[in-house]
Amino acid sequence: MKVVVMGSLVLSILHSILLYGQRPGISVFFFCIVCLFFIFYLLDKKGKLKNKNALWLCVPILFLSITYGICNNEILRVLNAFVMLGLTGYMILRLEQKDVTFVKTVSKIFSIFIGGIEYLGNALGAIKNVFIAEPNTKVGGKGKKIFKAICITIPIVLFVLALLISADSIFAGMFSNIILQLQNIFTEEVLFSLFFRIVVLLLLFLYLVTIFYNVLGEKTSYTEIDKKEYIPKWKLDSFTYHLIVTILNGIYLVFCGIQIVFLFTRMGSTGGISYADYARQGYFQLVIVSLINLMLIVLPKSMGVKEKKYTTVMKLLLVVFTVIILLSSFYRMYLYEQEYGLTFLRVAVFFAIATELLLMIPTTLYIMHKKVALFPSYVAIILVMYALFNGINVDRMIAKTNIDLFFEKGEQTEDIDLSYLLYHTSIDSVKETERLLTSRNTEVREKVKDYFVQVEKELQEENSIWEWNYNQKAVQKSLETIGRNEEI
Repeated sequence: MKVVVMGSLVLSILHSILLYGQRPGISVFFFCIVCLFFIFYLLDKKGKLKNKNALWLCVPILFLSITYGICNNEILRVLNAFVMLGLTGYMILRLEQKDVTFVKTVSKIFSIFIGGIEYLGNALGAIKNVFIAEPNTKVGGKGKKIFKAICITIPIVLFVLALLISADSIFAGMFSNIILQLQNIFTEEVLFSLFFRIVVLLLLFLYLVTIFYNVLGEKTSYTEIDKKEYIPKWKLDSFTYHLIVTILNGIYLVFCGIQIVFLFTRMGSTGGISYADYARQGYFQLVIVSLINLMLIVLPKSMGVKEKKYTTVMKLLLVVFTVIILLSSFYRMYLYEQEYGLTFLRVAVFFAIATELLLMIPTTLYIMHKKVALFPSYVAIILVMYALFNGINVDRMIAKTNIDLFFEKGEQTEDIDLSYLLYHTSIDSVKETERLLTSRNTEVREKVKDYFVQVEKELQEENSIWEWNYNQKAVQKSLETIGRNEEI
């Protein structure tokens, strides 16, 4: 456990230097590299590195970490932190085992980050053995000697220095600058901040030790999950399942027919409702329906439903209808976006629908009894789509789309939600927002100028090197150029 304790201490100190009290930037990438290397080292040392193919999961983790040094969307920054934690837990599990189920994955990830807390006492014991064990023991003897020597030496040295400084004015003058600097450093505000930094460091240190103790131990809650066999609490007989999917498929047949006739081909009358109003509604409801269908396809086998030819046919019909429903939802959202522009939520819906459509590929193979690892396939598709979602620079795309619509519609104030564009997107949208300075609409131009003045002031604040962000620097240079060319 000595390696675990010392490594956890190094990670805690590194976190305090790179991340504590600072806006996440390129620092997240460097911190992740060290964390991943330490995890690989520990698993290899314990002989648990049995599936090296899982090392590929480092790619999405590091990709998401580097987005903190590029993009600035606050929602994605928070969401990415949780995704990276989940991916790290999943990677640890896959490094140990090739074949995992959804239930075991969720249980083990939960055990890694939450279950380890029950071993707080064991973690404290391990830390004690490393730092304050008896000198005659093999573990921690040197650590205690060093700690003891420092504790005895510092008070004696300070006491002797105080006596010598008071005894000789020339000798005291040599230390006057040092004393003055120490007085400036150790102000009440600095001491208060230092106290909380140390508290966070110690809590993180203790938490990391509990995590590694749980993962690497032989008889812990994490390892015991492998010995438990998942028995579903729910049982669903085949007749009930077939009745459900048969009725739903009948309903979907009618619904999808309506989509083809009234939405896609516009061959039917919408009953007095304008096509625009008819089309631009219901996309969220349809996404939820598609998720229900996906669960009806995947879950029954684990709930005891026997696979028959009729089951296969009903599931394949569900896939076909789900694809049509997803395309209907996508088209409705597209029509809505053409009229009202994009928001973060609307972009997320587009990606969610596209992801579900891709999930239908391994799902179809699974229904047709092809050899396909369904859960890993789902994880791979979702990861690729989520990485793409992070890589497209969402806020800049929103700004470009909405500003294009603004110019196309005639540059009226009501043609653009300027409040959302300026105050609900990050500075990633600034490069596109600059185009509004060329608008004929005076009101829009003035609001954009005021916003740029505010952003420029915020960017002039001094930041740590670890907070470096590419888009922030690019926007800062761009605003400086605008300031030189035009008074804003």
